[in-house]
Amino acid sequence: SPFTGELVIPNTVTEIYSYAFSGSQFSTITIGENVTKIWQNAFEDNDVIEKVVIPNSVVEMERWIFRNCTALDTLVIGSGMVNMNDRCLHDTQLSNVTILAENPPYTENLVADYTINSLIVPCESLSVYHNSEWAQYFSEIIEDCGHEAVSELDEDLVRVFPNPTSGVVKIEAEGIERVSVYNVLGEMVLKTESTGSIDLSEYGYGVYLIKVETRDGVVMKKVRVE
Repeated sequence: SPFTGELVIPNTVTEIYSYAFSGSQFSTITIGENVTKIWQNAFEDNDVIEKVVIPNSVVEMERWIFRNCTALDTLVIGSGMVNMNDRCLHDTQLSNVTILAENPPYTENLVADYTINSLIVPCESLSVYHNSEWAQYFSEIIEDCGHEAVSELDEDLVRVFPNPTSGVVKIEAEGIERVSVYNVLGEMVLKTESTGSIDLSEYGYGVYLIKVETRDGVVMKKVRVE
């Protein structure tokens, strides 16, 4: 018989691989705050799960992650999301999606054959989502200025500057323990410990996600190299 009950993915896990929980019947799924990527079909064929929260640490989701999850109604996507690959939400019956990323993650063919009822976006992000690929997949887009972030650490306690940058980025926070940098494909390009600055010039132009781990928690910051 398939696995049931509550699934807790610990903070020691950094990626959830393809078909990892395919066919399981977990009623609750808690994803650890160090997961950065979820591979294709990871949770498919679950008939009971109704809501999933993707933490801020996740920067990329592959295709068909929730395929044939017939009861799944609500999905919350954290602020760190950069890339939701082709057909990421295909074959779901979602009614509501909340996304905490201020800028629309890259996506193409997010869903097919139906329109999701509503997309809830962060405060002051309404126009950028309306003018993006995301608009075609939802009946309405709603701005929410009161939604709580998924991350445990207040983002105001971490400063990453300048942004945009030509390469060198300074990081200010109390008790920095580790800094990781991911590109738009969700690949880690740099990892260092206890640093006040990093140099991204060798990785090329574009958007990068900086994960700052401190003794008090984790925060994700986007930065653009120009």
